[in-house]
Amino acid sequence: LTLCSVINFPAIFRKTFRPKVTPGAGMIEKMKVHSVVEDTSVGDVQKAFAKSGFPLRTVDENRLFGQKGQLGYMGSTLVHISLLLFLAGGLVSLITGQRGYIMLEKGQSSSEVTLFDNTTIPLGFEVQLNEFTVEFYENFQSRPKTYKSNLTVTMPGEQPYEKDISVNHPIMWNGFTVYQSSY
Repeated sequence: LTLCSVINFPAIFRKTFRPKVTPGAGMIEKMKVHSVVEDTSVGDVQKAFAKSGFPLRTVDENRLFGQKGQLGYMGSTLVHISLLLFLAGGLVSLITGQRGYIMLEKGQSSSEVTLFDNTTIPLGFEVQLNEFTVEFYENFQSRPKTYKSNLTVTMPGEQPYEKDISVNHPIMWNGFTVYQSSY
């Protein structure tokens, strides 16, 4: 992605932001989309296109030229750059983020997380597990269909906040993401 973006960007940039091109008659005739209009004036054709939001420029006394959507040339480059930003964000999170776990049973609470090296760090808030439910598939009683936890999050000096979390629906609080990893 990086090589593709770096190699192609200068040409795409020039093509997108180049000065207005005025092609010659031979170039217009070689274009995929061109038309010969008879029995009308160049001015009438120009006015008809202008009403539809497509301005045409006069090339010579008998020819008009119009071009739209030049920013569209930048589309693939912007997609490549955005994918690189997503990858960079994931890498920064992987390097700088801390991962740990909190094991709670119904009614229990915790205000610290245990990291995978067995050290603990304070969360700055308290998480309490109020309720836990698991639903299994009918034909596969050993496979969970979904499991949900009802949590109460309490910041010191603030009102408690109650939230349900489930698979792929975590809560983010005070710079931490709390999600279910097992049951």
